Amino acid sequence: MTTMSMKKGVQPVLTMILVLLVAAAPLFMSPSNVQLFIFWGINILLAQSINLLSGLGGQISLGHAAFYAIGAYVSAIFMVRFGFPLYVTILLSAAVNALVGFLVSFPAGRVREFYLAMMTLGFGFVIEEIIKEWSSVTGGVMGLSGIPSPKLGTMLLFGIKLNLIHYYWIVFLVVALIVWMLRNFVQSYYGRSFLAIHRSELSASSIGISPGRVKQLAYTMSACLAGIAGALYAHLMAYIGANSFGMMQSIEILVMGILGGFGTIIGPILGAGFLTFIANKLQFIKDYQLMIYSLLLVISFLFIPRGFAGLLGIRTALSKEKRLQKVKPISEVKPLRIPGREARTLSCSPHHKVLKVEGVIKDFGGLRALQHVSLELGQGTILGLVGPNGSGKSTLVNVISGVYPVTEGKISFGKAEITNMPTHAIAGQGIIRTFQDPHNVGNMTVKENLLLGKHQKYQSGIVSCVLNLKSSLLEEQEMLVKVHEMMELCSLAQYSEELVENLPYGVQRMVEVARAILAEPELLLLDEPAAGLSEHEMQELSKLIRYVKTLGISVILIDHHMEFLMGLIDEVIVLDSGKMIYSGDAQGMQTNQQVIEAYLGVANHA
Repeated sequence: MTTMSMKKGVQPVLTMILVLLVAAAPLFMSPSNVQLFIFWGINILLAQSINLLSGLGGQISLGHAAFYAIGAYVSAIFMVRFGFPLYVTILLSAAVNALVGFLVSFPAGRVREFYLAMMTLGFGFVIEEIIKEWSSVTGGVMGLSGIPSPKLGTMLLFGIKLNLIHYYWIVFLVVALIVWMLRNFVQSYYGRSFLAIHRSELSASSIGISPGRVKQLAYTMSACLAGIAGALYAHLMAYIGANSFGMMQSIEILVMGILGGFGTIIGPILGAGFLTFIANKLQFIKDYQLMIYSLLLVISFLFIPRGFAGLLGIRTALSKEKRLQKVKPISEVKPLRIPGREARTLSCSPHHKVLKVEGVIKDFGGLRALQHVSLELGQGTILGLVGPNGSGKSTLVNVISGVYPVTEGKISFGKAEITNMPTHAIAGQGIIRTFQDPHNVGNMTVKENLLLGKHQKYQSGIVSCVLNLKSSLLEEQEMLVKVHEMMELCSLAQYSEELVENLPYGVQRMVEVARAILAEPELLLLDEPAAGLSEHEMQELSKLIRYVKTLGISVILIDHHMEFLMGLIDEVIVLDSGKMIYSGDAQGMQTNQQVIEAYLGVANHA
């Protein structure tokens, strides 16, 4: 038996032993300690909730206790007023909170940074005031009492009177299930899209990820988790009031996530444990709670910016590769083949126009960056876009890809007009781009960044991904095979598990181009891909672009390195001050007097 197989055999045994120890723990603890551990479980859900929204999704929330409060009141009211059982009220709390989170995502998605923080803070204050003023339902400032609770022995479930130990087991099962589902979610293409939006919405949009949909999902799922935590809290305490869900609680939730380590699964568990048990020991300085939380945040930002998880070197992987061998072993690496691409390559014709730009004008205030630019691009054609700095090359690529709206004119791709469509929608049509500076997700590995390129090709639903259904795992397996093939093709295999932010510039550039190709574009827009590359790296990039052409993919290539450009392009367009001054082949460009004066340069003699 190999060492690897031995490790695989030992891990399930160790996991089972740990589960049994945690399950048996309340039998040997005092009631006060059992209650403290239940609080830890509830805080884990809250910390994971803010981690999902802020740590992964990048959305600031200073009023997160509002979701916590809604969950608590919904569960308590339905149990007290209507006699619903615990499992039903927990599901109702989750559903109501998910709806509220979804609705909040719309105004939240329209603002950023400071304004987003203020909006979420205001949302928290609004919910707090509703609780205080809607006294006929919530009990107002007096709070809501008489909630069935295991602590008081007043809660029944399936005819069984629950005590604290029973409730501990319920909370443990709920937390264990949710953490397992969260890990599956984070390691799916949904989780990777969260981090991509967090790092750069523009970059994520360029490969077809919709920022709006990701934010809606982040708020919905985060609110759902906070609602479950609120329901469990309400039935533990037997009493809830508005003071339990104020701004201080929102700050505590945020501190748990930051201190533990955003962007990981283990981090919020550690952060929740720290604040649960330390706060319990420091009750005598509770009046200085805000000051202590502020100090903890300052210490965290200065000395452990990635939280306890970062301090311990723990990172949550963003793919399921380690678990896929149970489904089907990864095939041997072979030359990359994009499904369906070969058939299109056979019928590829430069006479078939994939892109038409007609009389496009782009104004920035009083500055006209593009002046009546028109072009047509054939299938499988590489078009060079050249001109001096400020001539409008990148602006043209930006209006084609939807980054900038067109002032006047029309852009068509295939048979569809794409003028002023959102960037992610244009990417969905088959136009994928790169940027002047590499726009990778720096805290993701090379392999994980390349998996982002396949985002649009996934078909599995969120339930399949969260529950790790076989169809989802097989699809992830298929995408990983493609990624491994691309890494071999681009000489990136040796960097597979390296974080992109730690790699040389040339490798980062190659990762971005490889990711764009994996998106299976019909049109690839490369904005100065050779900038900053060594001679060897440019040769590798040239090979890759030629390979792209063999697949029938059209390319618009911007670059100032003329030798690199001339070896690749079929046609060239020259821009100067937003005007097209030349369109034709490369040889004609080199002899065109207007191009020579504007861009290529004229020899001066004494």
